[in-house]
Amino acid sequence: MTLRAVAFVLIAIAPTAAVLHAQTNTFDIVSGGKVVGHNTYTLAKAKQGFRLQGRTTYVIRPAEARTTDDVRLTDNYGFVQSSITDQNSQIVYSYIPDKSRTTLTIGTIQAGAMDSHSLPIKPDVAFLPSFDAGAAQVMLLLALTHPTSTNLYNVIVPGNSGHSQKQSDAKSLDAEAGDSHPGDNDYDVLWAKGADATGTLDGKPITLHSFTLTGKVNWTFYADDQNNLMQVDSSQDKASCVRANFKLGGS
Repeated sequence: MTLRAVAFVLIAIAPTAAVLHAQTNTFDIVSGGKVVGHNTYTLAKAKQGFRLQGRTTYVIRPAEARTTDDVRLTDNYGFVQSSITDQNSQIVYSYIPDKSRTTLTIGTIQAGAMDSHSLPIKPDVAFLPSFDAGAAQVMLLLALTHPTSTNLYNVIVPGNSGHSQKQSDAKSLDAEAGDSHPGDNDYDVLWAKGADATGTLDGKPITLHSFTLTGKVNWTFYADDQNNLMQVDSSQDKASCVRANFKLGGS
């Protein structure tokens, strides 16, 4: 076999992350042992970097949300900008860091009216909205393929903006978690490798690797050998995003 033929075979049997995640990925949102919503996403190579598109619906009383999101990423899965559309309120939220990546401008558009405010951030910023498996997949790929030198990240979690509650007097999930500002928050968190685990996908056993983000808010990620996210647990949301037909633990 010629060198050119060998190279072709290697390319054919080793798909990139863009190919692995470009298909529609479906996750259940589980809280209190019950499925309370769903999240779907695609992660595909764009002309520049990657593009993440997702849809989230859930009902966790008193909160109820229907959102779509569009996130632009660098070739290294770094956060460039995001927009989230709240289908209930018809508000569009935008999240754009400045060139120094020290200030995040958060804009809102509703019925033609525009507003904005800013949030201090740090250069190693990552975007991780609640109940968003696609954003969790990006966080996983970012930390595993292009880690920071310290494994520290400044994670942005949109609060009321981006996942607003249908009832005007509804209590914020952020407030329930003890946050002083029931809105957009940023957390300094540490990425670390956890213990391996087992699970089943479509009834077939798979080996899993676990990873954690720890800080004021904690996340646990479970992924297969190809870094495909299977499940993510969030202490703030008190909920999990679980891939369709996946079960953590024994068969």
